[in-house]
Amino acid sequence: DIYDTIYFSGYNITDGCAKVEAGFPQSEERDTILNFIRSSKRGIIRANDSHEKGEFE
Repeated sequence: DIYDTIYFSGYNITDGCAKVEAGFPQSEERDTILNFIRSSKRGIIRANDSHEKGEFE
C-alpha cells in the first residue's frame, strides 16, 4: 500500500513518493498523501522498523 511504499520500501521519502506516484492509480487518497508530504516545510518523521517486525509499542 501507499504507506508501506513510502516508509518501509527502503527508499528515501522523495524516491518513495515518486514510486507511489508511478505505481498507484491516481486517487484522492494518493494525491492527498503526496501533496501533504511534498508541501511540508519541516519534513515528516520516518517510521521506525517495528512495523516490519509486527511490534508496536
